[in-house]
Amino acid sequence: MSDDYLWDRSGPPDPQIEALERRLAPLRLQRRAAPKAAPPRVRARAAWLALAAALLAAPLLLLNSQFGRTPAPAPQVAFVENRFVVELLEGSAAAAIFAPGSKQATETSLAPGASQIPEGAELVCEMGARVRVRVADLGDVTLEGPAHLRLERSSADLQKLFLERGIVRASISPDAKPRLFQVGTPVGTAVDMGCRYTMEVRDDGATELRVQLGRVHFEIEGSPLFLRSGASCFVRRVATKGGSIAAATTPVYEDAPDLVRKTLAAFDFAVTHEERASTLKSFLTHARFEEAVSVWHILVREPLAPLRSLAFDELARLSPPPEGVDRATCVDGSGPARDAQLEKWRLDLMGW
Repeated sequence: MSDDYLWDRSGPPDPQIEALERRLAPLRLQRRAAPKAAPPRVRARAAWLALAAALLAAPLLLLNSQFGRTPAPAPQVAFVENRFVVELLEGSAAAAIFAPGSKQATETSLAPGASQIPEGAELVCEMGARVRVRVADLGDVTLEGPAHLRLERSSADLQKLFLERGIVRASISPDAKPRLFQVGTPVGTAVDMGCRYTMEVRDDGATELRVQLGRVHFEIEGSPLFLRSGASCFVRRVATKGGSIAAATTPVYEDAPDLVRKTLAAFDFAVTHEERASTLKSFLTHARFEEAVSVWHILVREPLAPLRSLAFDELARLSPPPEGVDRATCVDGSGPARDAQLEKWRLDLMGW
């Protein structure tokens, strides 16, 4: 057999090659016949439909190219000592920035996107506005207007804000160093222990704190409040002969039964000794194990020894005191010895 047959079939055929070609013939590529041309009327109708589809699609393509394009992600701004990273999310807000050594502030409207604002500046959000403040690399705070927030301190050891009024929603990583992030208010300071919470300061300075996840110390005059996931409290200033003090409701879980919440609120707002004793007894009657933390706060903060006695007995029933914690010191004692025992009981009860 000539090699020409294999290349262009010009040489003499080989019987074996012919036999192999016959066997493979059924597998040969079958070319489809060209479709018959459509009648002129059908072709014209198809052309009109194609033109109409193109006309309808053109505005959509234009809108997509102008407005529907996914916005580029906001530029990442690295953490810088003594400056805050602020981002306008919605609405209108401004930053009042004070020059070093000056009491006069220059007000600058915030533009969308991330920007760095120095310590000491104040953020003012209009109604409906939202501004995000980055807390180093561990989370952020969203400020909701109308609101007034002061940026007090930004360092590797402390991120501190002061909320004059408005709402903040804080979300801080549980990996954050305890006490790294703090938000001051006219009635006290919320110290973050790795959590997510919402805090609202009203026009008169009264503050409501709700913890969605994690733990918060709310440091107020007297003794701090300890709140964990699902708990809330309300703190307001109350006039006294010498001025005013911060008065707080007892922390309680928001999913507590209505009767528990109502009786505890009645105790918190009772005025006379008789009312306080009556409402406390009512609350303790309905307290569950979940209210042990509330009872602990009453034991710590109650000024009247008879009511401390009631709180001690109920707390001991719900969560027996650990070794080294005795009734006499907790009810009638004072000073560092009492503080140490109550703190030991709290750690045993709350675990942190």
